[in-house]
Amino acid sequence: MLKYHLKGISANVIWGSLPLYFYFSGEYPPLFFLLAQIISTFILLGLYLKLMRAEETQRFSLKLNLIPALLLMLNWGGYAVAIKSGYVIEASYAYLLLPILLLSVSIFSGESNQKKDWFFFSLSLFIVFLEFYISGNFPFIGLLISVPFVLYLLWHKKHNLDPLTGLFNETKAMLPLCCLLWFFIDFGFIESVKLNDWAMLLMLGFITLLPLTLFVSASKKVSFNVLSLYQIMSPILGMIIGFHLYHQDISTYKFILYSSLALTLIVYNMTNQIGTKNESY
Repeated sequence: MLKYHLKGISANVIWGSLPLYFYFSGEYPPLFFLLAQIISTFILLGLYLKLMRAEETQRFSLKLNLIPALLLMLNWGGYAVAIKSGYVIEASYAYLLLPILLLSVSIFSGESNQKKDWFFFSLSLFIVFLEFYISGNFPFIGLLISVPFVLYLLWHKKHNLDPLTGLFNETKAMLPLCCLLWFFIDFGFIESVKLNDWAMLLMLGFITLLPLTLFVSASKKVSFNVLSLYQIMSPILGMIIGFHLYHQDISTYKFILYSSLALTLIVYNMTNQIGTKNESY
């Protein structure tokens, strides 16, 4: 059982450490990274599914896979643009907003309507709006990254899509869209790309695939409440990297509010975990 918990933790450590990859991978346009991520993920995932003999689990359907492909492109592209533009803390903040958005969907869809859920949702929303009120900056970057991913998760849930074969079909749907990216990328830098940089670009597919496979494996044995608790590690780690490595300033009030939001989410997930244990007795 311990190894599944370690897989869940490792997945979130990798997700939280993604700014490190962009820091050491060279100064190239964000859309070039998106292009590399789509192509390398498609190739590696295709090989992985072939080895696991799982390629026939779900057939490719343009109607079923195009919308999540577009949502994932927005999520990946938004994250790459934010990180390469130096907004690491803002990009990490997206994944603090993510559980709040998921909780709001759960509440307003009627899946969860306990007083406890409303309390933590209201408290989290209050902290988010307080940060907006004090700073005067609406969290566009955070929402640009988190909202498409929430919609992506909801689409997968609605259509009961397998994460890995679904991602393979979605990257397949992205390939024609990659042609559009060529018109927005100035490829004048291609001749200066070093061999080790090409290797780093190919690694992006591996970095995309590895945490997903670890998380999917962990989810088979570890409860969602515990995994949700582990997921808070990702934005915290990303913010630490943004502060120390990218030298982003974070004011005292932001530090207090972000810490309060993280603590609120941790307490909420812990109460869920305790409640689940009590129900089992």
